[in-house]
Amino acid sequence: IEPPSKWKTLPGDFAEAIKIVSHCAGKDADNFSLTCVHIHPNWLEACDDTQLCRWGMQTLVDSPTLVRSTALRHVSNFGMMQYSETDAWLHFRNESNLVLSVRRYLGGADEFPDLGKCLASPRPARRGIRRQSCSMPPSFLTCQRRSTLQQPSLPTSIWCFIE
Repeated sequence: IEPPSKWKTLPGDFAEAIKIVSHCAGKDADNFSLTCVHIHPNWLEACDDTQLCRWGMQTLVDSPTLVRSTALRHVSNFGMMQYSETDAWLHFRNESNLVLSVRRYLGGADEFPDLGKCLASPRPARRGIRRQSCSMPPSFLTCQRRSTLQQPSLPTSIWCFIE
């Protein structure tokens, strides 16, 4: 393992983003790229061919990379505040100087599906889809209010497509 040298401060919501995004990663080892979180300079994302999640943020990584979601889940548990990149590893450090190093797969980022096609429009062009009002569970509405308070610049409408 190459030792980390230059440390950068993680975005404030990085741990929360990892916790949420990693749940959308797949578990099928035969489809390796989908078992990972795709860390892009402008977002974190994961997909298991059934669900997907992209969290927009400036991640400060030099180039897109994949990291196993099971390894990244520990980042949120230990209060990591800084990170450093080496050729094959991402290193995370908390205020107690505990360092957690996770393997990165640079070449694998090319194999990750382009989720931008799914996320390009808040209203995907699909035949037969119509808008219909429905009641949401109180826990869903509470979550939506919290996210709106934390990110007031985000649109407040939520689109849910059920097939």
